[in-house]
Order: sequence, then C-alpha cells, then structure tokens
Amino acid sequence: GGYVLEHGGFKFFFAGDTGYSADFKDIGRRLGPMDLAAIPIGVYEPRWFMKIMHVNPEEAVQIHQDVRARYSVGIHWGTFELSDEPIDEPPKRLAAALKKAQIDPEQFFVMKHGETRKLDHKTFSSVTPKGRKWQNLQPILNRVRQLDDARIPFKNYLATEHVRIEGP
Repeated sequence: GGYVLEHGGFKFFFAGDTGYSADFKDIGRRLGPMDLAAIPIGVYEPRWFMKIMHVNPEEAVQIHQDVRARYSVGIHWGTFELSDEPIDEPPKRLAAALKKAQIDPEQFFVMKHGETRKLDHKTFSSVTPKGRKWQNLQPILNRVRQLDDARIPFKNYLATEHVRIEGP
C-alpha cells in the first residue's frame, strides 16, 4: 500500500510495494502534484511473477510522471538479493529510463545506502504557507522512516490513502 502525506502544502508520496497501473494517473490528478515521491525500482524479475507486486525502473519513471512529482527517490533495491535481476541493475536501468524520457537525473535520483540528501528548500517555498520553516517537515519524515524501518508487510495491491496533517 502507498500513501500521500500532506503538511503545510508539502506533499510526499510513498508508492509502497506495487505493480504498475493507471491508478497512478488518477492519484496524480486527484492529489498531485507531489513534491517528493519514494518509488520502488528493484525486485522486479522475473516479470511474469513480479509485475503485479513490483514495478521495474521503466515503470517507476512512469509513476514519477503520473503523480507529477517534482522529485523522486528510487527505493526498494540493493539491500538483499530477492529476485532474479543483478543487485546493482536497478539504478543503471533507472538512469537509462530517465534518459529515454528526457528527465533530469536530479529530479529522480538514487541514494547510496546511508546517504543524506538535502533538497533546496527554495524549491518548496511556494508550498510552505505562512513562513513555516522547512524543519517542520522533519517529524513527518522521521515517522515515514520509522514506518519503513518497521518492515510493515504491505498487501500486493495499490491502496493509496491521502493523509492531511495540520500543523499548529
């Protein structure tokens, strides 16, 4: 299952374990554009078996476009060998898919394990009302990290919820 977190006009989309479907276009129409999306890029081979529950890098690029994300980060790859593709293949295929779609790799990036990346807060200033500071999003991002670290089992279908978090 995936979800959208919204706080102070900032929208974060977590795709979860998912196969590709036109539902992502609907999510983009109803809830987008997203400021940041976490989209899986790994554990996709063999396609005959994995396509209903895991997108490949080319489908991840399509999701990035469908939800109208400003930035996306590729997740769900490179930690364990869980499927038939080489463990280092997903970022390479993502780079090729981004090039083919003419998307700047800075818009849909892959991070090294343990890496921290700072996105330019000015990019999000148009969606941060009433002078709220970028740091106000840190508790939300920490909670997302906790949920991801908990390895909560996700069902094998797209069940996206929109959560609006009101600040003080």
